[in-house]
Amino acid sequence: MELHDVGGVRIKDRRVASGDPLIDCDVIDMYVRMNLDKIIEINDVKQTFKAQYYFEASTRVPTADKKRVQEVRAFLEKFTDPNNLVVENMVEPLAGPPSKPKLEEKMDAKGATHKMSLTWKIAGEFSECLEHQRFPFDCQDLTLTLCFWNACREDKLQFRFIDSKNSSVILNNFHLGNTWTRPFQNRLYIHTEFTNEETHKVNKKFPLLKATVQLQRIPSFYMCNILLPMFALVCLSAASMAIPNDLIGDRLSTSVMLILTAVAFKFIIAQMVPKIGYNTGLDWYVLVCWFFLGLIVAENCLATHHLHNTELVVAVIIYFGFATANVFFAIKACYSYFRPKSKLTPLLSSCDDATSFEPYDKSRNPQASETKCAKIPCIPGY
Repeated sequence: MELHDVGGVRIKDRRVASGDPLIDCDVIDMYVRMNLDKIIEINDVKQTFKAQYYFEASTRVPTADKKRVQEVRAFLEKFTDPNNLVVENMVEPLAGPPSKPKLEEKMDAKGATHKMSLTWKIAGEFSECLEHQRFPFDCQDLTLTLCFWNACREDKLQFRFIDSKNSSVILNNFHLGNTWTRPFQNRLYIHTEFTNEETHKVNKKFPLLKATVQLQRIPSFYMCNILLPMFALVCLSAASMAIPNDLIGDRLSTSVMLILTAVAFKFIIAQMVPKIGYNTGLDWYVLVCWFFLGLIVAENCLATHHLHNTELVVAVIIYFGFATANVFFAIKACYSYFRPKSKLTPLLSSCDDATSFEPYDKSRNPQASETKCAKIPCIPGY
């Protein structure tokens, strides 16, 4: 029997056209549930986070089909070996008893179906490419990546992950509540990819399952300890103009001292973020403050001979420009904070829209005679 979509197109033909790697596989539908139990630490400098997850992937097989039950059981038992089911981005496991995947089996009350579940408690330090362009008003995605070492091959068993819609963020004790807001909607977003066979050493595709949570940084610490002091330094530079313009040495000593103080703040900022190849929002603000402090030094040098009659006008122009720059940064900071944006943001809307998926034509149900496919939840990426 060949399955067709609503438009009458064969499912297999459509999947061939879209390059679906599962086109020739014997697919096992695995309903995925993941919980984020703890977030212990987020390290901006190392670009890592420490967390604890609970993973469960379940499938149901008719008890009467004993051959299929044995086939699926043997397939799933392979992934109780940590070498076949690995966490791609784990740096090191957390201290404590080691945990590995387990296979659990049970039958329903009537004995009609056999439920098999892969479960795993995952606790460790995980790497993450943090985005600091909007730091300290940034929003970060923390992702756990599971790799199933089972290549997509013709007529071989392979997973197709289906979101059970039961994944959640538990976090009964959220230790980072003073520096980060709780995850958006307390939801864990499940999505899937495949390894790139062109860059992979064995030239094969393997399924990747990713669980991502989105957190927003609370910027009050950086505002009170860096932004406001830098703003005050530039404002205090106006005090140099109260010194008579013929005392250029006294003027310059005041201005240069403020610049050196700003340099010290820049070194402090450099220790808060990783060595990245771009400037963060905080870096840009400090650089702008340096620029206006440099203008004040230049004005002090020129005031003695050239600007002594128009010094007030020049000062008004400089500080009006600084005020304009602050308004610009304030608007941008509010936009970044109240409309957070990250790599996960496009998925937030697509996750709610892409809630159905047509099953591949590998059904073993002899009673399946309808030409239209039933709708089942799907994970973005398939």
